[in-house]
Amino acid sequence: ILITIGLTALVTIMFWVYALVSLIRKQDNLKLPLIIWVFLIFVFSPVGTIAYLYVEDSERLAYFAMIAAALPVTLAALFIF
Repeated sequence: ILITIGLTALVTIMFWVYALVSLIRKQDNLKLPLIIWVFLIFVFSPVGTIAYLYVEDSERLAYFAMIAAALPVTLAALFIF
């Protein structure tokens, strides 16, 4: 169970870092102000991060969805074998 919690925290932190880097790079072309996105990403994580990816960076959302879908299968394989 601790491994699962640690991996979930790691994935959440990776989402935060990606979203913040993407946010800084795109700050001129955002649909919402920068401060609102930062608030949503940190306060409503991981929902805020997913909302940011959906609204502002939707082409990458499919890539992250594939990774998120594969994570439980990978964890299950680790515990089975």
